[in-house]
Amino acid sequence: MGDKLKHGSKAHFVEHKISALFEQIGRWIARHPFVVLVSCVVLAGILLGGLPMIKSVSNAEELYTPSRNNRAAEDKIKWEEATWKIEAQRAQASGSEQGEGLIEGLGRVLAYQQGANVLSTEALTSIFALHKRIINDVTITIDGVSGLKFADLCVRTAIPGSNACKATGLMDLVDESLADPFAALRNLDTEVVTFPGREPQATVILAGGRTDSADGSRVDQAMALAMNYEVSSFEWEDAFLVLMLEESKKNDGKGPGGDLYKVAFQKEGSPDEELEKSTNGDTVLLVTAFTLVMSFTVLVMGSFSDFVSSKRNLSLPAVSAVGLCIGSAFGLMGYCGVTFNPVVATTAFLLLGLGVDDAYVMIQSWHYSAYELPGGHTVEDRVGHAMGKAGVSVFFTSLTDMLAFGVGATSLFPSIVQFCAYTSTGIFFAFLYQVFFLAAAMALDGHREYCGVNEFWGLLGKGWLWGPQGFYRSDRTADGSRLTDDPSSPDGKRVKLMPDAEAVTKFAYRYGQWLITPIPSAIVCIIWCIYLGISIWGATNVGTGLDTRDLAPSDSYWSTYVDENFRYFQEKGPLLGIGFPQGSVVYGTESGRNEIKGLMDKLESLACLEAAPFSRWIDDHDKWVQAGGGGGPASLTNEKTYAESVIAWLETPGGLSYANKILFDGTFEGGSINVEKVTESRMFVRMERLTTTSGDTEGVPCVKNIREVLDTYQLSGAQETRPYVAGIQVLVFWEASAVIVSQTVSNLIYAAACCFFVTMVILPHPVLCCVTMGVVAMILVGVVGSMELILDIRIETISMIDLILAIGFSIDNVAHYCHAFMSSHKFSRRDRALDALQRIWAPILYGDVSTMIALLTLLASQSKIFRSFFKILFTVLLLGGLHSTVLLPVLLGWLGPCSKQSEGGSGVERELEEGQNRNATSIDGGDRVTEQHLYDAPQAISEVSAQGLIDLAADGEAKQSSLVFASPPTFSNAAVETTAPAVKDDDIRIVGHVSSTLEEKQDSSRLVAISPPPVVDLPVVSVSSDDDSKPKVVEM
Repeated sequence: MGDKLKHGSKAHFVEHKISALFEQIGRWIARHPFVVLVSCVVLAGILLGGLPMIKSVSNAEELYTPSRNNRAAEDKIKWEEATWKIEAQRAQASGSEQGEGLIEGLGRVLAYQQGANVLSTEALTSIFALHKRIINDVTITIDGVSGLKFADLCVRTAIPGSNACKATGLMDLVDESLADPFAALRNLDTEVVTFPGREPQATVILAGGRTDSADGSRVDQAMALAMNYEVSSFEWEDAFLVLMLEESKKNDGKGPGGDLYKVAFQKEGSPDEELEKSTNGDTVLLVTAFTLVMSFTVLVMGSFSDFVSSKRNLSLPAVSAVGLCIGSAFGLMGYCGVTFNPVVATTAFLLLGLGVDDAYVMIQSWHYSAYELPGGHTVEDRVGHAMGKAGVSVFFTSLTDMLAFGVGATSLFPSIVQFCAYTSTGIFFAFLYQVFFLAAAMALDGHREYCGVNEFWGLLGKGWLWGPQGFYRSDRTADGSRLTDDPSSPDGKRVKLMPDAEAVTKFAYRYGQWLITPIPSAIVCIIWCIYLGISIWGATNVGTGLDTRDLAPSDSYWSTYVDENFRYFQEKGPLLGIGFPQGSVVYGTESGRNEIKGLMDKLESLACLEAAPFSRWIDDHDKWVQAGGGGGPASLTNEKTYAESVIAWLETPGGLSYANKILFDGTFEGGSINVEKVTESRMFVRMERLTTTSGDTEGVPCVKNIREVLDTYQLSGAQETRPYVAGIQVLVFWEASAVIVSQTVSNLIYAAACCFFVTMVILPHPVLCCVTMGVVAMILVGVVGSMELILDIRIETISMIDLILAIGFSIDNVAHYCHAFMSSHKFSRRDRALDALQRIWAPILYGDVSTMIALLTLLASQSKIFRSFFKILFTVLLLGGLHSTVLLPVLLGWLGPCSKQSEGGSGVERELEEGQNRNATSIDGGDRVTEQHLYDAPQAISEVSAQGLIDLAADGEAKQSSLVFASPPTFSNAAVETTAPAVKDDDIRIVGHVSSTLEEKQDSSRLVAISPPPVVDLPVVSVSSDDDSKPKVVEM
């Protein structure tokens, strides 16, 4: 029967098996601690060899946009290929080398001042001086040729026969030969700015924050001007950036304009460079985080009153194990070729918190095992017992975390895939090193403790390498000075517990006693209902989409540029290109041209779009033809004549701005042009003004409507060559905004499902599983709600990573408590809730605080990625800690399972007195007393009860149950019969020990127990008896 009941029930079979496995592992580690320590260091050393192989990626578009099913990225490739073909064609037509004149570098400068007018003479004079320094003073050397300036490297105008640089902005209109050099700028057209010998440009992209004249014909004032310097060499833009950084420091940091205006600037490569710089310096932050966590760990693991039982020395191996896991994880990723990105830099901080969290659970298990083992146990016994208890919890939380991040590794976003790969690998190594490396250190430190050696001497090896007791031995028992009397211990003795840990345990118990009372519990429930309602409202209103400004450091010049560019140059919205690939339209027929016009008309009829100047070349060409250009409409008889007409029109003033928008099939050699047809072209539409850069409320819905029109409009061309929308980089990020919500929800659901499956295995109780996942869901809702209400964070790629993390952290806290509740040997739900709180309150608190400390250093980073990471995870830890130590004790204390079900009996077991020994003495088989857990032998008492001798109380009803003593009885061969006094007031107290035999007496009013002297009171149950019935149980 003992073997049958040893594991309690089949439901807990897996848990017991895993616990037994970890106990055996702990015993093996205790026997070979030095082998384990050296093996861990050697393994880490081998894996560290992969660190030099790690390759870094910082391209924002590659990292933060979908890697699959990304239509915007595919359309961008088409657009870029068409651009290259058109530029190459123009180069051939002008006699230059193929591809010459393509934009390789770009410098853009904004001169702005809120509430001021930068078109004033004083401001224009200063801006023009800055413009001249850029085009004259920025010089580079290429292929041995030095002194190359902007004029030598600029991208040329598309106007045939012209060798002028493309217009840089309004400064090209300045004429220093005039009495008023800025005369042309005082009569700017509100729609289009024309430049002699160059393409015209829309006024809206050159002057921002405008105030137009009363009749709307000209620009009176502007708060910002934009200048664009397009070059064919990326080396020039680097030199340009150096100059602008120097200029920005002038006038005590006010910039070249002083109080007249400020400057913002960027180069083509600024986004990637600034994103990479956003996480530079994280090494310093990581070292600081390790130092802070180490200090905190020393504080909470050590004792200030007992330097022998203190575990301060274990703080070093605990934190060292985290260092080993970070190095091993990153090294393995290097061997596997998994690229590193700025988000992955947060993995080290995350592993620091998670690894130390596991260490607290293991150290707390060591402390708690002092109550559960006899005083004569060995170091091996202690390590094995502690590992058997803590191993299941650490394994469970590590497994759920790895599964959550494993699901995240299937994401469409490369940054998330790489982050989850690094993090899940790191969690595996954190588990491995804490279980082995830290456990080995626990064994050595335990030997020192049992030898009675001060922890400071232990740092020098005394107590485990040398000393009065000699070298380390796993069979070492505690020195007599380390033992204290404990009646609840099987041999009346137990190892002294660290006073500080004992005080924390007592505090947790008293706190739980107060919490699980009607009034505090009711208050908690009311507060949580309010919290949940507010969180749901916030979660349903949270914004979505990636704001590119969040990818740069907060002090970045590029971040300033993005802010000011959005502020002053979003009067209209971005210009979207509509590409017509080869085969989509037959230009040589009037019906084909009408199809294009009809499609563009339908697009411009969309509420989010409007017509833009110089956007529809086909209309302007038709006007030219209708006016008699190129021989008039009668000359357009086929594809070839139409293409020749377009070529002729492009050389006119009205067609100059469209030269880079049309691709021909023909030959362009030596100035001789022979075209056959128009093959590809592009037109444009302008969006209405945007209110956010993420595009979640305006951009994404608008692009969706555009695509719907493009996909459904009837064209005579082939279906596979449908028109597409492209032209601006932000479309690729809007593609991410379009799928981010569905991706986030699906990843969270899949991760939660995996965690639920593991929960069902480890916590095979339906109530506990539902409570665990329900509380995790409440935490997630609270986190998402806080993103909208408090944190000002949107759902985008970075926060999606944080939400996946939230599942792992939430599961950690909730699962630790639920597992402690389930594995408790108490019987009433209230006692089990209190016992779980005693056992796990400190590890949860220490783990959350240490993780917060590890993440706290992220606030010192200039990276918005790091700071949003901290904000969300701090919220997760705070909510997870509160749910685990406030809400869960209330829920399970009132509604949780009362006890484990015994396989051999149908009744509910209950512990008979609060605070009793965790290893109770019970009757096994009806004829002997054995040392068992409370649930081990209920059948023994059911046999006694069948004889009408005694029933024990369970919730006020007679139940089959274990007989539990406050201390183990002593036995003798002499049996003394003790007869209960006559029934008085329907209450009889059972008196006496139970000996090795029990005899039945037929008189139902008498309870007989055979016991050796002395007679002791068992304040456990009260029994009443009627004359005509068997004894019944009455609650005390």
